[in-house]
Amino acid sequence: MLMANVLKQLIRESSLLVPDFQSFKRQETIFVGLNLLLLAALLLVDILFPSYFGSPPPALVVVLAAGFLANAVELVWMHGKKSLNLDRIVALTWVTIALNMAIAFALATLSYRQGIQYFALMIAPIIQAAFRLSRGTTLLAVTASASLTFFWIWNYFRLHPPSGLNEYMEAGTISLIYAIVGLLVWTLVNHLRSKETDLTRSLTELQQAKERLVIEERLAAVGRFSSAIAHEIRNPVAMISSALATAFNRGLDLTERQEMFEIAAKEASRLESLTTDFLAYARPRSPSRQRGDVADSIGYIADICRPRAAERAVTIHTEGADGLWADIDGSQLQQALLNLAMNVR
Repeated sequence: MLMANVLKQLIRESSLLVPDFQSFKRQETIFVGLNLLLLAALLLVDILFPSYFGSPPPALVVVLAAGFLANAVELVWMHGKKSLNLDRIVALTWVTIALNMAIAFALATLSYRQGIQYFALMIAPIIQAAFRLSRGTTLLAVTASASLTFFWIWNYFRLHPPSGLNEYMEAGTISLIYAIVGLLVWTLVNHLRSKETDLTRSLTELQQAKERLVIEERLAAVGRFSSAIAHEIRNPVAMISSALATAFNRGLDLTERQEMFEIAAKEASRLESLTTDFLAYARPRSPSRQRGDVADSIGYIADICRPRAAERAVTIHTEGADGLWADIDGSQLQQALLNLAMNVR
């Protein structure tokens, strides 16, 4: 139970975070490639320099080949995968670290000589722990590698006395290299991840600011829209009020009153059309062009503006050639002319 809790804590503290599985695959390819390179180099050294290192025992060659094969199989297996969840990534990391440490210790043990060069294989697991896991886990990997190195020195000279201080100093130097490499890699990677976190936070804040600006722009658009509604509706309402007021003037005859009522009805229809257009603001209507007489549109606007103009002692007079035909949207043209006429001060 205690071991399980410790393992969960190490996993929780790990920095094993990659953007996607493809990134993890590229990382793991580098680590496996480093292991394969070291194993191949050690095998070549044993084969090419037997006079200096001695002929390697068959068991050592078998372990070297097995280590090489295990890493190659992992590489092929991983490249055949489309995805891995976090638990499997953590498990794979721990297994490969333990496997390569065990291979290094087994090769040094089977060499039957002071073959401390095999502990170079400890570098790859330490770098992997520093790159993937927490600082505590990195120190744990460094401590395990150093402990295996010192144990191998002690056991070797227990079986092959006498031993001297130089051998332990050499093991201490190697352990110091383990610690420097592990902590340096962890510090650099942690610094990069810290910068990446800051950048992600900045991008998130920028996105939030953008969303706030969009909301504010929408509110501003609603304000402008409301102002446009008030402006566009004001003129037809004013025309209706003026036409009805004129129609109820006792000095007008029946024909003139009927004309004022017709103007009020047309402006009411225009007001309804404007309301429909505003409700369809998100999908503005394209002009519906039809063959029409421009002079008629100008004359109509002059007629509906005369009652309001009379209230201000203004006389409206229009001039235009007959038969001035064009492809126009009569309703939109009349609304534009009405806005121009009503905005004149």
